[in-house]
Amino acid sequence: GSTVVMEMFFKAIAQFKPDLIIISGIHTLEFQNKEMRLEKLRMIRRNLLQISSKTPIHFELGSLADATFMFDILHRIIPHVDSLGINEQELAFLSHVAGGPHMEEYPVQAGTVHAHKVVEMLDWLLRTFGRDRMNPNSKNYGYRLQRIHFQCLTYQMVARMETDMLEVRTAPSFILDKKLGKMYHFHAHNPIASWMRDQVLFIFTPVLVCKFPMKTVGVDDAISTTGLLYSQFYRFDSNMKW
Repeated sequence: GSTVVMEMFFKAIAQFKPDLIIISGIHTLEFQNKEMRLEKLRMIRRNLLQISSKTPIHFELGSLADATFMFDILHRIIPHVDSLGINEQELAFLSHVAGGPHMEEYPVQAGTVHAHKVVEMLDWLLRTFGRDRMNPNSKNYGYRLQRIHFQCLTYQMVARMETDMLEVRTAPSFILDKKLGKMYHFHAHNPIASWMRDQVLFIFTPVLVCKFPMKTVGVDDAISTTGLLYSQFYRFDSNMKW
């Protein structure tokens, strides 16, 4: 959580010019005093705003317990990254601190959040804190968030707005989206389901478990990172003439 190290990181970005930036560990600032962590969030936000829109930024949120700190991250950091990786506890907490849908789900008890509730929370998160490039008068016009990778023990979901992020994709039945009446029917050879909810694309897959594993690996952040490896990013200029 050193401010000097953070500044060095962002200065290195300008020199290195990476194809992708992944930010994590902000949740560890939770244990610092409020004034110090708020100052660091301001510094991070200031540097995020200086990064070219052509360089995608992915943010791994991490588990938190402090509602004020989560609220600050939601308003100061999340709108200024292109992609967000979260789990069920983090998503429910975000909705809880900001008065979003199904805020009563936090804290998540044993089991997981029903998929149709996750869809509504992801949709709310993208619409409230995601980019709106159609309305120059909207406060969201300058935001960057357009993709969320949600993960829990039993399923994963990717929600994205517009067309800048393209996914290269390779309970037997339950409801995915109450608004659209979208049902999920499991097919072993084609487990992925996708659908549009207005301007938001949702991609859903259950977690498939190997019965005879040869090796075990770490998960959580590694899942979102692997997902980025199979994504392509295109930034379209809204002023482009066709």
